[in-house]
Amino acid sequence: EPRSENCPVEEVNWYEMVAYANALSRSEGLPACYDLTDCVGQFGGGCPGNGTYCRATADIYQCAVAFAGLDCPGYRLPTEAEWERAARSGTETETYTAIDRAAWYGGNADGMPHPVAEKEATADGAFDLLGNVKELTNDIWATDYGGIANPSEAVLDPLGPVGIGYNVAGKGSSFGASAQSVRAGIRESLWPDLRANSIGFRLVRTITP
Repeated sequence: EPRSENCPVEEVNWYEMVAYANALSRSEGLPACYDLTDCVGQFGGGCPGNGTYCRATADIYQCAVAFAGLDCPGYRLPTEAEWERAARSGTETETYTAIDRAAWYGGNADGMPHPVAEKEATADGAFDLLGNVKELTNDIWATDYGGIANPSEAVLDPLGPVGIGYNVAGKGSSFGASAQSVRAGIRESLWPDLRANSIGFRLVRTITP
């Protein structure tokens, strides 16, 4: 079924997201935040035929990735902590407002992504952080951050190596999810080479004085 041009981009994988972030940075004269090498596969190829979920096929785009760090002034994916802070927007509840006012999910989306900004924004003015499509982050997946930082020490916004193992994904959940899954604290683990119509992204920048 044709999608509105205002629907979120989906069926792109993590490597395509960071490659796009680099391209956007360069188009605006900013440093690229990711160093991509040994890239293989077709960039932006979607899924074969009418598929909406694919990975590990011959044309799947993937690269070796090195991240320049959070001080990079170019575009990048948000860390999980950054994403969740934005989604909570100063609240401590599972959703910043009633779920049907905040999100497209399994109870109201009719099994498909919807145009952005049709639901209520957060107090900071961000739309669709909950529901519609899951949003991948910059961080690797770790069940308790034990693989990222010393679990005996408090760590602010812990980071791990990028492009290795499972990336933290599914923040906010998607149009097909149950109401219980559509919340700021949800964490899902997905392969970085996966493309699906329930997976999208948004970019951020670090602004320095």
